[in-house]
Amino acid sequence: MPFVYALRSGTDDRFKIGRTSADPEARKRNLSTGNPNGLTVVAQIETDCDVLCETYLKRTLRTRRCPEGDATEVFALSFEELERAFADARDFVQEYL
Repeated sequence: MPFVYALRSGTDDRFKIGRTSADPEARKRNLSTGNPNGLTVVAQIETDCDVLCETYLKRTLRTRRCPEGDATEVFALSFEELERAFADARDFVQEYL
């Protein structure tokens, strides 16, 4: 089953939100190449509605998108804000999808 996940680089309050058809830990290993801070999977949702769930999260957090570079999947927010966003996304998936 697919996943929507959040990865944290080191201890920064910057999180990459994405989706994968594999285990988020496997995705983390693929993305860790060249990252000196190390990545940690800090949140995940297992769902068949991964595209809609990811879109929901990214639209909810769009004002927190990091302006640097071309990355559209990196968001600057506290860990607590990320946890709340993922809790809301879980509720959205269960209630509406």
